[in-house]
Amino acid sequence: MSTRGNPQVTFRLDRETRATQREASNIPATDTARYAARVNLQENGATAEEIEYLLDQRVELNAFTSDALVAWLERKLVEHGVKKVIPDDATLVKAYQRAKEHAAVQTLINEAVKARRESAAVSAVPANLGTWFERALNDNPERAWDSIVMEVAGSE
Repeated sequence: MSTRGNPQVTFRLDRETRATQREASNIPATDTARYAARVNLQENGATAEEIEYLLDQRVELNAFTSDALVAWLERKLVEHGVKKVIPDDATLVKAYQRAKEHAAVQTLINEAVKARRESAAVSAVPANLGTWFERALNDNPERAWDSIVMEVAGSE
């Protein structure tokens, strides 16, 4: 089943995450700092149990390997029943129009490339290309060689 809109999913700290991704919280032991942290956690939907845990420990998603993070996130999405989001009609219409435009432009590009390759097959390469190339490279040794070739090809 797919859903429309942008549903919000909250991921809770599970035992697996707490056990594998924790470090000291580094929240200063002052009452003011702990109070501010507690308020911030409450405002962001943490449970009382999570607040107590996070005042002393922190969970570092960076500590996950890439594969482990993806697996954990996918498992959480399945647990919460998250499905693909179907864009609203206006977004679908814009995306369709953009795709049609892209396809038409790509067809024009393909035709132009084919025509250019056909004409390039019969184009003569300048007899002095090597000399011109060496001179240009000596004048500017930091220059990329392919930009020199592009300049020669474009100047004809």
